[in-house]
Amino acid sequence: PPPPRDREQAVFDVVGEGPRAIAAQPVVGKARVTLGDETFLLEQNRSTFIPIGTRHRSENSGKITLQMTEMQSGSYLGEDNIVRFEDKYRR
Repeated sequence: PPPPRDREQAVFDVVGEGPRAIAAQPVVGKARVTLGDETFLLEQNRSTFIPIGTRHRSENSGKITLQMTEMQSGSYLGEDNIVRFEDKYRR
C-alpha cells in the first residue's frame, strides 16, 4: 500500500544505511525510535545517534505530524545503498 495520506500515522521502514552514521532529532512532534533491539521515545530538541550499519525505524508517537532532521556522516551519502529490512509500502 502507498504511504498514508495522514502522516500522523506514518511508520517508516526498518532500514540500514550503508557506510554512514546519522544524528536524528525531532523538530516537531515526538518519535518512537527503534535502534537495533531498543525502542524509546525521542522528543523535540533531543537527538539520537545511529551508528553505521545499525537497523533503525522511526514512527510518529503523537497526534501532530512528526518532522525530523538528520545529519549524516560517512564515506558515501547517496540514497541508493539503503537496505530495507521491512518495507511496509513495498518500495
